[in-house]
Amino acid sequence: GEKTASWRKKAVEILAGGMPDRRRVAALLEKGASATMEDALGTVLMPSEKAVVLTALACCSPPSRTEILALAEKLNFYPVFPHRFLKRAIAAVRSGAGGKSEAVGKLESGGKSASGGRPTGPDREAGAYGKPEVEAGGGN
Repeated sequence: GEKTASWRKKAVEILAGGMPDRRRVAALLEKGASATMEDALGTVLMPSEKAVVLTALACCSPPSRTEILALAEKLNFYPVFPHRFLKRAIAAVRSGAGGKSEAVGKLESGGKSASGGRPTGPDREAGAYGKPEVEAGGGN
């Protein structure tokens, strides 16, 4: 959507002013729909960073979306942030393949929900390391 394109453009501007590896990421994201799987494979990053970049790239609806999402999913193995977010984002991008889905719209809106954007369900029950989250003022 329009909001996704706006955020991608902002990311490209920020990354383009960085170190060489970040400039390569900016160039990849700037390619958008014309990016290929070979372009994605040629970007050298830490696995978790690459999973984020690939998921963002897949939002542009490149012809190789399915392959790019499969790689992003494989690289999203470390069970700390942004693991759960990426898992939901990958599912949302997949489900939006034929058009904008509710899940993609929710991601574009920052994931805001009736809970005020706070995690609910399984995300509320466990923190980034799988330990239960402690309410403010609670003990360990």
